[in-house]
Amino acid sequence: MPANLNYKTAIITGASSGIGRATALLLAEAGVQVVLVSRRGDALQELADQIFAGGGTAIAISTNITNCQQVQAMVSTVLDKFGRIDVLVNSAGLIDVAPTIEASVERWQELIQVS
Repeated sequence: MPANLNYKTAIITGASSGIGRATALLLAEAGVQVVLVSRRGDALQELADQIFAGGGTAIAISTNITNCQQVQAMVSTVLDKFGRIDVLVNSAGLIDVAPTIEASVERWQELIQVS
């Protein structure tokens, strides 16, 4: 990672697991202030604690990114805390193992909104 990432602020959606979690750890190690976003608040806090233990800066904000009001509140919190947003990593996602033809309209809309 380039050293010029020090003190940048990154929002990472889907940070509670998988690619989002790995990205958060990597960015925090590079000196980025990471904002951990997911619906799974408990997993986010565990990750934030791990980042703090490693000397990094992180805040965990439980947010459903399909809810505009929650996203706006999250962004306001980030701007209040860090004063800026430099990086956005959209790693949130859903998977449905059923055939698409069997999905309800509501489930299809939910899948599309997260993408």
